[in-house]
Amino acid sequence: MPPAPPPPQHYHQHVQQQQQQQKGLETKNTDYITLNENEIAMFKINKYKLYELKK
Repeated sequence: MPPAPPPPQHYHQHVQQQQQQQKGLETKNTDYITLNENEIAMFKINKYKLYELKK
């Protein structure tokens, strides 16, 4: 059998979120949300930097 392709990058986060929901750890879930907000903020900053470079 050929080796399976690596899972997409967000796959691991999704598994983590599922495990946290199963355990019912509310604090972990808020950490998970904060992580995503930080990633979105970083994405916006990087996008802005790219825009500045193109000018």
